Amino acid sequence: PGTTTLGKMMAASRGLSRSSASIHKSAPRGHRAMLGRSCDATMGNLLLPCVTIRRVHATGNHKTRSSASRAAFALPSAATGGAASPQEIAMLAEGLEAPVQVLYLGALLTFLGGAAFFVVRQVLERRELEISAYDLGEKARANVATPQELYELGSILARKKVYSLAVKHLEDALAAMPADDPDGAAVHNALGYAYSKMDMFDLAKEQYEQATGMQPGYVMAWNNLGDVCEKSRDLERAAEAYTETLKFAPENEIAKERLEFVRRRISTYG
Repeated sequence: PGTTTLGKMMAASRGLSRSSASIHKSAPRGHRAMLGRSCDATMGNLLLPCVTIRRVHATGNHKTRSSASRAAFALPSAATGGAASPQEIAMLAEGLEAPVQVLYLGALLTFLGGAAFFVVRQVLERRELEISAYDLGEKARANVATPQELYELGSILARKKVYSLAVKHLEDALAAMPADDPDGAAVHNALGYAYSKMDMFDLAKEQYEQATGMQPGYVMAWNNLGDVCEKSRDLERAAEAYTETLKFAPENEIAKERLEFVRRRISTYG
């Protein structure tokens, strides 16, 4: 019986070795070393190779399934509602970027066009003023300029901020005009403006008062009078001037704002 039992055990061992070799060949390359080590067990551990083989196979299948699942999750089709690939995202970004660039370019061209138009207009106006001032100046030097032309020359020089020459030509225009000339009010207003820019506020007030005396409805002259009175701290007279403006032009925003401001200062400082 002992011999019979030993023979059976040896036969079982040889069969198990053949099974292990077959499994070792069919297993993936990464698992063969583990199978080889497992199948070297002694006869007293005949059950160990089978358990190890089952564990290796189970582990290998799990890894294979996990790898396949990760691949299927990482590379879904955008058409089926999955995550988009980097190439698809780049194409979408390029498609959105083009209209934005066109919009910015259009806004930039519009801004540059408006700025260029403003600059060109200013240059043309300045050039026209230079030509007019030169022509009128030649007439004034030749003593052939009319009172209207002297007034125009004085106004141009005031716009060019050449106030001293503007005062000279405006005074010459007033001297050459009849006292009842309807254009006299405009000359007095222009002369008052030139004086105020030279900080000669008393002389400016005199000119504005003469302008409003000649034309009581001269709104610009009333506003200018109010402004020069504010600068000279004559707040009561400034309030009267703005009030006169609103009699003839109730919707005049400048007069309304300045009158409210002047009245606040009067109530605060007395």
